[in-house]
Amino acid sequence: MILERYLVGQVLKTVALCVCGFVGILLAGNALRDILAHFLAGRITFLELGTLLGLLVPNVLPYALPMGVVCGFVMVAGRLSADEEWVAMQALGLGPWRCFRPLAYFLLGCTLFTLGLHTLVLPKMAKSYRWVLKESLHGHPERFLEAGQFIRHFPGYLVYFRKKELGTYRDFCLWKLDTHNALEAVLCAQTATLESTGQEGRLRMVLHEGYAQYQPHQGPKLVFFKKLPLELPLGRMASLASEQQQLRFMSPKALYLASKTAHAAGRFQEAMRYRLHLGSLMVLSVSLVPLGLLAFGLGLHSRRSEASAGALTAIVLTLLYYASIMLISGLSAYPSLRPDWLLWLPNVALLIGGMRVLK
Repeated sequence: MILERYLVGQVLKTVALCVCGFVGILLAGNALRDILAHFLAGRITFLELGTLLGLLVPNVLPYALPMGVVCGFVMVAGRLSADEEWVAMQALGLGPWRCFRPLAYFLLGCTLFTLGLHTLVLPKMAKSYRWVLKESLHGHPERFLEAGQFIRHFPGYLVYFRKKELGTYRDFCLWKLDTHNALEAVLCAQTATLESTGQEGRLRMVLHEGYAQYQPHQGPKLVFFKKLPLELPLGRMASLASEQQQLRFMSPKALYLASKTAHAAGRFQEAMRYRLHLGSLMVLSVSLVPLGLLAFGLGLHSRRSEASAGALTAIVLTLLYYASIMLISGLSAYPSLRPDWLLWLPNVALLIGGMRVLK
């Protein structure tokens, strides 16, 4: 029907714009948290920054899509109500459920798309993102050496140099600390040069014309040198510390098998963590239908077409929804409460609320 095609077209256009906006907001938040500081400090190049942002897009899309759906549905339904188009549709015999039916097909398609992302794309993208970031830092650890700054990126060491000239670090100082951050030794040199960059998890340098002061139990000891090789550990820059154990790197199938294995071994809390993560992926994907239903009903009743009203409704509604999911996920230490089943309660509440609002 022409009116149904018109409605679906308006929703598609508005949801697409809203999703793009929320993707940009979430990308900015992730970039500020993970990679922007490295970029501003010169540790990653502009090309590497673009690659990392591109790999982040699929990871934020499942969270931007519900917000975009709510915002778009509220705006389109509010516009229909405010412009009296909804009254004309009702005069032609189109009730709220008849109008929502084609939109429900669109939401089901979005649900399948999100499930496909969680199943096939996101685990690989998360691994690729961490691998690219690790290679960018691990392959060029000298980018962490900033002149005039106390550098704490190397575990057990504090590094400082005054300036860098043609690959030579002048007035180089290094403080070696023990596990309690107590001083063990001080090394100072007129110059230092880089020998290799990150092979085998270490940064190799050579110090020239300096001295080393050690702090043994019987008193300080001073040693002068003309040339001294030095190795600095790269620590967390050098590896992807147990990435296979991180839940976001695991596919739904891997999560299911891990939960069965942990449950069979009697590790019930660990099994519940796997189940909750798997359940949250499914719940967030299916939430598009009840969120869209409730947003469409709220838009018809609001009679407001402003973008600000839709954005505010989307942010508040989705934040409350995500907060409830996080609250239930925090019950993994109490597997007897079956929090993996409780995860579905917010979706049920949204569905009931949407059905009541749309009457």
